Amino acid sequence: MNALGELVRLRAMEPSDAESLWQWNHDSDVMRWMNEGYPQTPARVRK
Repeated sequence: MNALGELVRLRAMEPSDAESLWQWNHDSDVMRWMNEGYPQTPARVRK
């Protein structure tokens, strides 16, 4: 199911999102707002 607004489109995560998620998890400006415990490798993100 997708949700579409004027500024945001929400959708379920897909395997193709793993690389972007991995990069965000290693960005200090992003992670300072997040809890710890995110997967550390692209393979774990895909799982």
